[in-house]
Amino acid sequence: MASKKDRSLAPPILTDSVLELTPFKEPEDFLHLPTSPATDIMYRALGAGMDIVNLKNNPANHNRSIEVQERGSSRRVVSTSENATVYLEIADIMQFAGSNKGAKKILTKVLTSINEQAYSAGSMRRDYIQFPTQDLVDTGAYSNLRAARRGFDDAMEKLTSFKIGGELREGKNSTASTIEVLFTGASRDKGVCTVYLNDRLDWGFVAHYYTLIPSYYYGLPNKASDLLLYISVLARQNVRQIEKEGGFNISLRAVQSFLNLPNENDTTHPYQDIRKPIIDAIQAIKEQANREDFTVTIYADVNAPIPEYLNSGYIRVEMEGEYKEYFVARSEEVRKQIAQHRKQLEKHQIAVDAKIKEKKENSTKN
Repeated sequence: MASKKDRSLAPPILTDSVLELTPFKEPEDFLHLPTSPATDIMYRALGAGMDIVNLKNNPANHNRSIEVQERGSSRRVVSTSENATVYLEIADIMQFAGSNKGAKKILTKVLTSINEQAYSAGSMRRDYIQFPTQDLVDTGAYSNLRAARRGFDDAMEKLTSFKIGGELREGKNSTASTIEVLFTGASRDKGVCTVYLNDRLDWGFVAHYYTLIPSYYYGLPNKASDLLLYISVLARQNVRQIEKEGGFNISLRAVQSFLNLPNENDTTHPYQDIRKPIIDAIQAIKEQANREDFTVTIYADVNAPIPEYLNSGYIRVEMEGEYKEYFVARSEEVRKQIAQHRKQLEKHQIAVDAKIKEKKENSTKN
């Protein structure tokens, strides 16, 4: 278990050049998950595990380049796009062997708790979050308390080793963060899990957007929960298309890559190792969602060779009725909050510039 570190070494870095939203408590069937290019690369790294080098040249990268630097057991991932540069450092990749299913779900729990308890509107209210260990059982992430305790300890050993940094660029505004650990420690006491947040990190770099994700995410199998997260992030990015057309498509090649399924040239069992995990993940989501106004459907030639199946096939995500109305309305609310915050930033910057100019003029007179 990672121990609590000295968090009084430096004052918090809270910049005004961040686009955060006020905290929002979603209905019980949704999580309000802070996301960003930084969180994306963390989830991707956890999904890849020991095979993190395969993040390079990945169809799920979506107009960005990813470089993985190796030095002994350490790894450094550099993700670069038009709007963001993200650095993720991992001290010991051996620590991430296996599926890291628990670490991904604990990361989600921690991020949603940060939104509710610790960080919003560009300011850090406190430098720790807490939740009952029982929550990890009640949400379906773990089957019992013993597994939840073990899962939390194992996950935080991994997550406290993550170092993240970089720059987000959005119009005239930018959010820069030096490379820092996200979490300085974690503990469990009397049925309560506590995670300590690094107050030197600009959390606007991590919690830059907010993504609606169905709460049954926690109870899904590993690949299904990864796919639901991928769908949810893309849904946020494609909200206008959802509003106009009722849905959007995701290529099976991108799904294969995001789920870290093997290349078809590296397996002699493409159905078992590639097609079946995709089919099973979609079926698990359908069973948990159990609603007609949110559907996920594969469109592909089942008789085609696996390369053609992946290159031509796609998943269609559709929303309608109350589900669509709620999703679009909430996304519009988020957009308005961002626009309002941008105006506040511009006014603040004008005031800052005026004060700097006044100080220079007074200095010259003296």
